[in-house]
Amino acid sequence: MVTKELTATRPSLLFDVRDWQNAPAWLEFFRRYDPLVASWCRTEMLHAAEADEIRSNVWIEIAQRIRTFRYDPRRRFRGWLRELCRSRTIDFLRKRQRDPLNLLLVDNRFLSDLSGGIDLTTNGKDDRDSTDSLFDDVRREADEIQQIARKRIGDCTWNVFWQIAIADRPIAEVARDHQMTYAAAYAAYARAKRVLRETGEQHGIGHS
Repeated sequence: MVTKELTATRPSLLFDVRDWQNAPAWLEFFRRYDPLVASWCRTEMLHAAEADEIRSNVWIEIAQRIRTFRYDPRRRFRGWLRELCRSRTIDFLRKRQRDPLNLLLVDNRFLSDLSGGIDLTTNGKDDRDSTDSLFDDVRREADEIQQIARKRIGDCTWNVFWQIAIADRPIAEVARDHQMTYAAAYAAYARAKRVLRETGEQHGIGHS
């Protein structure tokens, strides 16, 4: 539970963390604000791995910006931090929407999203057949590209990626199951994403 005392802004702490070498200050700073950052970066539109990625990026940006940050007692630091998380989450969702990789991650949830707004019970048999054919084409093309990418990166890396991206399991949990460090699991996830995207682009996905 995040208490008001734990998250209350302490101006002296904001000054201390301007020094990246001040480990005790950074430990306290992280302990105070990471639960808030984690909750503000979480949304139903994101997988757990994506929320972790935004959270990590937010902390990198905090570390960069805190050196020149000037605390204004008239404005809440937590308000600034929350807006930063919100902005980076929106940026991520916009980027993801334009990413051809999403056309390749075909599972039942993706197909459900793809059919959103289409009432298959009222459009008539021809429309249902046409829609079913579209789903089959998307699944077939995505499956082919996934198989190519999987051969390039190997089964272990692919399984780590699939557990994180599709099964929506936390990176730390997947890393533990595969006897890997958190960094190694995240690297496998990131590499699989890159290879999958490259493979899709080579096959024309993402190009108009």
